[in-house]
Amino acid sequence: MKILLTSVCRPLGPEYGDAPSVGYELLYRQVLRAQGIFSPRTVNIHFGLEYIAENLDAPTVVLQYPSKSELIRELKKGYDYVGISFIMAVMHKMKEAVALIRKYAPNSKIVLGGYGTVLKDDVLKPYGDYICREEGVAFFRRLLKEPEIPMPYKHPLIVSWLKVFGWKVSGTGKIFAGLGCPNGCDFCCTSHFFSR
Repeated sequence: MKILLTSVCRPLGPEYGDAPSVGYELLYRQVLRAQGIFSPRTVNIHFGLEYIAENLDAPTVVLQYPSKSELIRELKKGYDYVGISFIMAVMHKMKEAVALIRKYAPNSKIVLGGYGTVLKDDVLKPYGDYICREEGVAFFRRLLKEPEIPMPYKHPLIVSWLKVFGWKVSGTGKIFAGLGCPNGCDFCCTSHFFSR
């Protein structure tokens, strides 16, 4: 059993069909967008994919914002399941990734996950065989018929790099203090999923 977990494909941004208000890079596209080339560049990866991969027994590969050619190259290696993490603002990119999976890995089962799964089943079902609307490690372990493991789960090593003028200037390690959130805010997807 082989697993591929991926985000949507790059390139991203208004020049590639995304709405101008959709900002993928917190600093460059949102907070410091008026700074132009002087704005630091950093991409916030889908940490959940790394976390799931770290806690599965099955061999798992994670792609963070691959190009279409990188995704195709990986799909040709043959995977039983391909998971796609997406948010609603990039649903069009999720659809593109699904089309590539169906073309280059037609026997792979597709799992949709991430905040985009707040959409209704009738909207998502045409694009995925499974929809993960829960804690991803337990979901995938059940799907793969792997035994349940106790928490706390193993923590992956995750480093995000900050770039200025294309050069890496610093790295930041990520530490997960826990899974989920106890606050139950009314605007949050987690609250919606778990009726808080």
